[in-house]
Amino acid sequence: MSRKRPTASSIVEGASAAFLRLNPHLSVEAGVAAPKAAVAAKASQTAKAALKVVRKATRLEKCNKTEARFHREVLLRAPGRLVILPQPPRFFELKGGGTYTPDFLALPEGGPVHVFEVKGGYRGPGWEQGVERYRRAALEWDGRGFRFVMATWDAKDRQWRIEPWDGGGEWP
Repeated sequence: MSRKRPTASSIVEGASAAFLRLNPHLSVEAGVAAPKAAVAAKASQTAKAALKVVRKATRLEKCNKTEARFHREVLLRAPGRLVILPQPPRFFELKGGGTYTPDFLALPEGGPVHVFEVKGGYRGPGWEQGVERYRRAALEWDGRGFRFVMATWDAKDRQWRIEPWDGGGEWP
C-alpha cells in the first residue's frame, strides 16, 4: 500500500482560515502558495483586527522556552528552504491507542518530513510520557515519508544534541 507523502503545498491547499491564522509563516512569502479563500479571509480578518483589541496567540508563541530556542537557533538557521510547522495538531495515531503530537514538523524541498521532539533539562511528570510516545511513533512511522529527530538542550555544555531516530546521517 503506497502512501502519498505530505508536502507543504498539500498541507496549505485545504487549510482553513483558522489554521493559516495560527501558522502565519505559511504564506506566499515562505514559498507556499496560499489558497484564494485564505487570501480573501486574511483581507477580511485584517479589517476586523483593527476593531478588536484581543489577539490570539500563534502556535509558535505557545512553545515553551526550550522549543522557542530550538526554533530560533536551529530551525531558522537550517540550510535550504524549510516550511516549519510548530506544534501541529494531533498528527500521529498510534497502534494500541493514543496519539503523538511532535513539537515541530519541518518540510524540506524534495525530502522526507522531519519530525522534531525537543527536550530540555526538565525530567518531571510528563517527560517520560512524551519520550515514550515519541519512541512509539518513531518505531511505527520513521522511514514512511517521515524522519524522526530528538533534539535535547544540554544546559551544562550550552549546545544542542540532535539525534536522528535511525542513528544515521545529519538532518535535513
